[in-house]
Amino acid sequence: MPNYYLVRSPEVLVKDGFIGYGWGAIPFVEFDSANSLIEHMRSKKINLGRQEKQIRRFFNIQPGDIVIVPVSRAIYIAQAMEERLYERGVVFGENRIKVNFVNKEGVPVRIPRGSLTNQLSSRLKIRMSVVGLNGFGDEINKLIEQAKSLSLKEVGYRNAVQQFQEKAQAEFEAEFLAALRSGNVGLESGGYGLEKLIKELLVLEGYEASILGKNQGADISDIDIKATKNDWLGDQVLYVQAKHHKGHSDDHGIKQLKAIEDPNDQDHVVTKLFVTTGTLSDEAISLANEYDIRTLNGEELVKWLVERLDDLSADTKLLLGVVSVPQLHRYP
Repeated sequence: MPNYYLVRSPEVLVKDGFIGYGWGAIPFVEFDSANSLIEHMRSKKINLGRQEKQIRRFFNIQPGDIVIVPVSRAIYIAQAMEERLYERGVVFGENRIKVNFVNKEGVPVRIPRGSLTNQLSSRLKIRMSVVGLNGFGDEINKLIEQAKSLSLKEVGYRNAVQQFQEKAQAEFEAEFLAALRSGNVGLESGGYGLEKLIKELLVLEGYEASILGKNQGADISDIDIKATKNDWLGDQVLYVQAKHHKGHSDDHGIKQLKAIEDPNDQDHVVTKLFVTTGTLSDEAISLANEYDIRTLNGEELVKWLVERLDDLSADTKLLLGVVSVPQLHRYP
């Protein structure tokens, strides 16, 4: 029986029949096991945190395993093959595995996300690079059979329309991010508007969230938003520090989260999240990795917003300047 995986591989690799993963400074092909790779990383004083499981999953993908590659509004499905290589030139895709994408006469089939069940669609939104999907094997197999049954014309039409959608969305996201960073939106100033926006997103994700007052403690520690969710894993507690920045965000916000003492109650699963409209400095990324603090930069925040755009309140969409206008694309 094959294993099933989600791999957030750069789409540019699809045309060459590969999936890729990051860690561009470390060629995975030089190691004979995931354990030896992890040991090497630790010897280099790399704090892996939650990324260790993702590295192991990617390394352990075997020939015959099934991989889903999510792209904007669609997915590709592929079967892993034997060949592995390391090659620079594609950021976050240096370590590669050869795959055979589900295709029609050599054209990889893009499967619209609307074809997926809510459960699988929600699973694909998880913010990790490599995720196990074994619980969705039956559904994925059905999608493969459906994709194989399409005619070449149907594949061409679907791909053309989806590419048109992706181009339009990429342009929208870039413009949206520029407006968000510059403050050229209707959100309240001083960072409070950003906090309210993140709080609304968290509520849509099933959390109970509240914006906390400033300077809760005498030291550097600070939380902008506290969110909780109760599920079968127990009480999920999320501490969020948010910064409205145009350029780089340094490691100050990470240090504010690092200084927060975790609850002693073992029933609480605590996650610390740093969100910025800007980009993260190398120092911030390094410190976040060291202390297992999750991060969300401006591009990732915008993608989250776009995913939840239909669910945002009408008032929030108005303040963001978002309007919905249908567009028509004609297939040649």
